[in-house]
Amino acid sequence: MAKVLRVTRAGYYAWKNRASHRGERALARRRLDEAVAWEYEVSGGMYGAPRIRHALMRAGVDVGVRAVTASMRRQCLTCPNVHWRTTRRGLHSSRVLGRAMGEQQSADRVITALDMAATTRGTVPAGGVLHTDWGTQFTSEKLAAYMRAVQEAVSTGWAGVCWDNTVVESFWATLTIEYHYRRTFTTRE
Repeated sequence: MAKVLRVTRAGYYAWKNRASHRGERALARRRLDEAVAWEYEVSGGMYGAPRIRHALMRAGVDVGVRAVTASMRRQCLTCPNVHWRTTRRGLHSSRVLGRAMGEQQSADRVITALDMAATTRGTVPAGGVLHTDWGTQFTSEKLAAYMRAVQEAVSTGWAGVCWDNTVVESFWATLTIEYHYRRTFTTRE
């Protein structure tokens, strides 16, 4: 066969060996695509690559997040968008103390969530700290005046550093993916 194709015998067998591996890789890719599609479907179309990878790892499939991301892209599997929302959580209790939603960000929405938190707790703890990002609703004079009136501080980290409000961001990511996207709401109430 090598003489007919005018290649060396070693070159022919190397090509033949690579061809068999291509088939194995294609089969492995197809199996991964099926597993990713199934996990995506089970999640109601809400899970992204990191959560699908975690589910696959629990099921015994050793796969990286980049491979899952590539599989999702091949299959055009994506997650939907979100609404603006504000919340206040107790770090010790992990309870949602106050919340507010709307079509746009505003200091009024933040103040509504803070007022609800005070009502839920029955008191505003002196010296409390509100961890925020650099959004205009958090850096507004209106919110600063409110925080001075209730004797609380606002903690805003450096731009690009999320550690101050990581707890709340993680909460919203989980709530949005595992609850919000799986339901249809007629109103924001």
